[in-house]
Amino acid sequence: MPRYALRRLNGSRVYACRVCKTHLGFSEDCISRGFRGSKGPAFLFSDVVNVTPGKVQREETFTTGRHVVVDVFCARCNMLLGWRYVKCYEVSQRYKVNKTILDRVSLTRVGDWRLAGGGDDDDDDEDDDV
Repeated sequence: MPRYALRRLNGSRVYACRVCKTHLGFSEDCISRGFRGSKGPAFLFSDVVNVTPGKVQREETFTTGRHVVVDVFCARCNMLLGWRYVKCYEVSQRYKVNKTILDRVSLTRVGDWRLAGGGDDDDDDEDDDV
C-alpha cells in the first residue's frame, strides 16, 4: 500500500479517525448526519482528506436505490471508515456522487468544539467521541 502525505486540518471542529486521530474532515463539510452506514449511523461529507479508496467498486441497493460505491479507509491505520459514492442510478440521488459516507463509530472529534459557535447536538458529551 502506498504511503500518502497526511494532511492536518486547521480548524476548531474537525472529525478524525477514532483509532489513530488522523484528521478526516471539517464539521462544515458534513452535509447530513442522518445516513446509515455499514456499522450504523453515518455522516455524509462533501469533502474528506486522508482516506484511501479500496480496490474494488461494488453495486449496492439501498432504500434510496441502486448505487456504485467504493470503500474508504484511513490513510494512516487502514481502518474501514465508510464508502464513497461513485455512481447513483436514481436521478434524485445523483447529488451523492463523489460524496463520502463515514460511519459514526469510526469517528472522533478533535479541536475545541465548544468555542466554535455551537449548534451541534453532540456538544454535551464530555469526551470527544462522536
